[in-house]
Amino acid sequence: MKMNRRDLFVASGLFLLTGKRDSGQSPAAPRAQQQTGPQARLLEALQRNRLPLTMSDGPAGRGWDWLVQQARDARFTLIGEEHGVAETARFSGELFNALRGSVYTRMAIELSPIIAQDIEAAARHNGLQGILDFFARPDTWSPMYLREEAQFLAGVVNAAPKGERVLWGFDREIFSDRYLISSLERKVPRGAKESFARLKEASTNAWARQQQNPGPPFLFTQDPAVVSAVRAAWPNPDRDSDTILRTLEESLAINAVARTGTAWDSSERRAQWMRNNLAERLREERARGSPKVMMKFGYNHMIRGANYVNIFDLGTMPDEVAGLAGGRAFHIVVLPGPGSRQAVLGPGRSFVSVSSDEFDEFRAGDQRLTRVLSNANATGHELIDLRALRPLAMRGLEAWNADVVRTIHGYDAAVIWKGAHASVSCEPKFFSNPGVHHASGRKSAEPSQTAGASTGGVSKFRASRSRGLQHDLRRDTRLICSRHRFLHPLAHGGTSRAVLIELRVGFQQVHVEFRPAVRRFDDRHADALRAQLVVERFRIAFDRVLGCGIECHVRGRQETEHRPDVDDATATLMSHVGHDGARHPDDSEEVRIEDRPRLFDGALFRSGGGDTESRVVHEQVDAAFPSHHFVDDGFDRCIAGDIESQHLERSPA
Repeated sequence: MKMNRRDLFVASGLFLLTGKRDSGQSPAAPRAQQQTGPQARLLEALQRNRLPLTMSDGPAGRGWDWLVQQARDARFTLIGEEHGVAETARFSGELFNALRGSVYTRMAIELSPIIAQDIEAAARHNGLQGILDFFARPDTWSPMYLREEAQFLAGVVNAAPKGERVLWGFDREIFSDRYLISSLERKVPRGAKESFARLKEASTNAWARQQQNPGPPFLFTQDPAVVSAVRAAWPNPDRDSDTILRTLEESLAINAVARTGTAWDSSERRAQWMRNNLAERLREERARGSPKVMMKFGYNHMIRGANYVNIFDLGTMPDEVAGLAGGRAFHIVVLPGPGSRQAVLGPGRSFVSVSSDEFDEFRAGDQRLTRVLSNANATGHELIDLRALRPLAMRGLEAWNADVVRTIHGYDAAVIWKGAHASVSCEPKFFSNPGVHHASGRKSAEPSQTAGASTGGVSKFRASRSRGLQHDLRRDTRLICSRHRFLHPLAHGGTSRAVLIELRVGFQQVHVEFRPAVRRFDDRHADALRAQLVVERFRIAFDRVLGCGIECHVRGRQETEHRPDVDDATATLMSHVGHDGARHPDDSEEVRIEDRPRLFDGALFRSGGGDTESRVVHEQVDAAFPSHHFVDDGFDRCIAGDIESQHLERSPA
């Protein structure tokens, strides 16, 4: 059974989590024939009614100015997004900051109430790093745990006054049951101890089973009665405990409906839960006035009226609330357009970057919104005023494209990205698609793999060096230093790591994968001079940890500062002789690094001693070019992309 994001976020059923995700990709349907009649007039107006929007140094342009003015005049601003697009997170944060002066003080997000509250507390305590630390906890996770989302949330919290709660969470919970249950443990009254013990045991056992045999998590398998029993035995809980219990109970109920009923029933119950949470927050705020609220959810939730699966979702309620006081809500749909990529769920807690044009989660083919609303000739990002198109989206056009008609009436504006980037996972031990992607095309990628899983060989070295936005020079390089291999046997203790480095050049992504020179990059060599990244889990900045040298623009590296002879230059201590060789490729791991080291310098994971100048001279400091330097390290600048050729190629998937 396969899982895709539409299933996970719309249907929410047990059967959706029993296997690997399905990206929702399907072969591109033949392009639609030339349209005639009312739909032709609508499409023509759709292409004309556009304003430019730029994002280089922050949002700007006529489209941005118009958008901010419309949002300022509204009581609610709703952003309906296609998840996993980096530009959307940045855009949302910039818009909220622009609206702070118009009394926008609350941001609602697609997380459960307590998780949103605790993320805000983490941000108040330690900013962006506090959120990243929270995302890295082993007992909590959400498909929203992406680096750009963390940056967006940190910016929102940072812009709010201290002591003012800004984040609202409305959604059910999916994977964080252990975190929520542990938050209750110290507060449980005597009378509820027994029922709480059963709840905790069920959650713990479900997690243990998942570790042995991946399957559906606790909140997709249990009956809500296991939480109802705790609530019944716990009279008058404090506010947070009551919220946690209700969240767990309702999350189980939503997913139970998916098992016993239909996907529509489950989606309807989820929508009702989110509407109830909005109503509760608004009642709490009534005594302090009526704050303006921005919301950021999937575009299926933020639409006005019936959504794309015929549910009156959360997006319908703000219009009704604002209308009671003579106000309005402003709805914006934000979608990836031509040349864009987005992050979708991968194995475990990972994400995979896919082409947005190939991602079709509603199986709509050429009728999908990302194709109909996009402009293939766009020179940049664009904004569409959908309200001007409503007279043309007349009755009867639903037979042509119901989603487009629904979008024009359910949203007020559309932002279409050109060349958007996929969001990046916060989990260092998981990585996205290791293929090579660029603006003018896409190379099919090999399957994603979690850290620690056996690769059975050495991955190919893939390098792409940008020559501007439209022209690429791509080359697969397989270089092997035979002398280095001869001097240092491959099988020598623990495994070395293959390193996947993701770079971004303009609108392109460059992926480079190769084997580092320093072989003691693991926990089996306690005398490693570098930080043990397996332990530190990438919490320390990579600069200076991974040997990024500091080059002097005045002196050459052959010159010395504190010795009389220019040929007697000083350098930092080298690694132990004989430990700079590549190890056996079997069972290698891949470690994701988001930094921009000098990729084609052999000093990636060792001290760049040749590029530094020692400030203090000591008798134990090695000379700049010790005797073993050439034989041990002289060929490091040949990038070893192939160690055992018989292990290199894999059979096609």
